[in-house]
Amino acid sequence: MSSTRITSFLVGLTLAYLTLGSNALAGTTTATELTYAREVGTSSTLYDILAGNSIERVMDVLRPAGSGNFFLKLTLSDEAEFAAGGLPVAGDLAQTAGTPAGNVTVSLLTAVADGDTFVEWFVLVGPSTFTAFPTLRVDTSGWRIRDVDNVLGGGDTHYPGNDHNP
Repeated sequence: MSSTRITSFLVGLTLAYLTLGSNALAGTTTATELTYAREVGTSSTLYDILAGNSIERVMDVLRPAGSGNFFLKLTLSDEAEFAAGGLPVAGDLAQTAGTPAGNVTVSLLTAVADGDTFVEWFVLVGPSTFTAFPTLRVDTSGWRIRDVDNVLGGGDTHYPGNDHNP
């Protein structure tokens, strides 16, 4: 059976950490790999992300209180888009490790709507400077992705850095 492997979440997500300070991209990103059976092939097929899937970012920057704020933008690639019935929300991004614990407040810059191709959060670093590297987790469970151009159904493998154009 042919299958479609998706690393770093479905349809190849590009994960970018933007900040006002330096070393914005220092750290390590890991994700759950999902595998779906190859479809017959129709455009606009909907895929629901299974429970327990996430993207985790261990930062190598100790963010200072007040000025260590940053944005996190997650973009779908290959003409994929978010679909109604499983849209990202502010609570999908949370601090899961680092000292002090719970030192961030997360908000969405704008609500994600059906057909959007990215989600962007603002992360406000709390009243304390981190003394141990923070870890942030994006919980992708329950997200719904529309495969607009049948990239997944066509059996292609996608992950950040794969420049394949179907």
